[in-house]
Amino acid sequence: MLYHSKYSSEKKSHKPKDIKKISTNKIKKMLENIGVLENMAREESSWTAMRFISAFRALNWVRKSCFSTKLGDDWSRALDEFQRQITDLVTDFEMDVSCTIKFHATIFHVREHLEDEIKLRPEAPRGLGSVSTQTAESMHHRFD
Repeated sequence: MLYHSKYSSEKKSHKPKDIKKISTNKIKKMLENIGVLENMAREESSWTAMRFISAFRALNWVRKSCFSTKLGDDWSRALDEFQRQITDLVTDFEMDVSCTIKFHATIFHVREHLEDEIKLRPEAPRGLGSVSTQTAESMHHRFD
């Protein structure tokens, strides 16, 4: 289910044309402070928001376990939980969520890379923070 979009190729994207790229630091800050959003959702009885909060918590676990320079011992469980949360959202058609390529890459290809990393360096496997292009990508604006 997570490798196919639930939308047909004829359906138009709901993504606004003027959406701005959110910086990684802002996303990290949001994930680290998800309790604030959870409190607001509870106060408003927004059960839809609560479903996304569970997915955000799982994403934060993946971030900490898989995307640091040292691979966390719980990386596989973190990816399993993230997959479960995303699958729950995608399979609930009332939520109107599709599996994006980034969800797919995180759920399947991150696991493949980390399994290869463990085979190559069983004594001290590295997380994706050691191979991330984020730093190089963030410097592009200085040269444009």
